[in-house]
Amino acid sequence: MSTFETDFEVLKDEAGNVNGFSLIAQPQTEAEVFCETFPKALMQHKADINFEGEEIVFDHPTCRYQGRCAHKMDNAEGASLQEFLCGEQKKKLERAGFLTSGFKIVQE
Repeated sequence: MSTFETDFEVLKDEAGNVNGFSLIAQPQTEAEVFCETFPKALMQHKADINFEGEEIVFDHPTCRYQGRCAHKMDNAEGASLQEFLCGEQKKKLERAGFLTSGFKIVQE
């Protein structure tokens, strides 16, 4: 089991309110496959985003590479991001990353 090398960023609007996040693979085959296949698996309810303590965890059990993809956040950002994900505002999924695969979930 490996650790996926990814870059995670909480996205905020001009007022400093959380309005999304991005997850982009670093140049690592396993991370690139993970980030490329996670969005589709999430839409099919075969992947999930969880919060464990101070971490956001991207759970993708159907990925051909098994490992852990988690990133630490401060408690305030974690609470705001969790509220964003569970909120009723419309969200959209977009591609992110330039040289490697990635995605972002942002408010419409």
